Amino acid sequence: MSQSEAALLSVAGLSVAYGGIQAVRQVSFNVPHRGLVALIGANGAGKTSVLRALCGLTPKASGEVRYDGEPITKTPASELPARGLILVPEGRGVFRRMTVLENLRLGAYCREGFLAKPSGKADLQADLDAQLQSFPRLGERRSQLAGTLSGGEQQMLAIARALMGRPRLLLLDEPSMGLSPILVDQVFEKIQAIASAGTTILLVEQNARMALEIASLGLVLESGELILQGSGEDLLKSAEVRAAYLGEE
Repeated sequence: MSQSEAALLSVAGLSVAYGGIQAVRQVSFNVPHRGLVALIGANGAGKTSVLRALCGLTPKASGEVRYDGEPITKTPASELPARGLILVPEGRGVFRRMTVLENLRLGAYCREGFLAKPSGKADLQADLDAQLQSFPRLGERRSQLAGTLSGGEQQMLAIARALMGRPRLLLLDEPSMGLSPILVDQVFEKIQAIASAGTTILLVEQNARMALEIASLGLVLESGELILQGSGEDLLKSAEVRAAYLGEE
């Protein structure tokens, strides 16, 4: 079995263009089962474009994407969550005029037909209880409108809502953006716990040091091209990464 066949997600020659501008050029990488992969790079490097292309939200100019061995290059974005590929977008994207509980329930919409099963409602309640226990602040604010939550609480809600869909592959786009250092630590602790529990994660993150510290595999994107990849530990030791992304000589 080849490395790409063994991967949960395999990306080969992915390119993304906006008009005449190439945002992503011939990017190839694999995301292993039960791995935590960090995609880092400067602003404008093309990180979000990669994630959106993988989800079908941005058209691919070329390349192939396979998920669990099956091609999804042309699969509509609306079909992927039901297959366990779920994105937490940059900016959180919570439904601000809905309560915390309503947001969480919507996260389970992709589990098509589960409510029709005899155990469906019980399963939904069990998952709700699990998320409220895992994210205690959401439990305290379960009846509060999502738009009134702090930035950190909204990020926790966005992640918990995604987990309600029972993802096999969770894509996280800049989860620490705009958060205080304390809240960043809390978010990264949750991400690490989710990965340790068995969910595969592809993390796009500008905080390169923290991302690589928890990543089993790191990918470095520069001007739309993948220039380095290796274990998170090895990339943290790389002189090139330390100078360009960690602010060290």
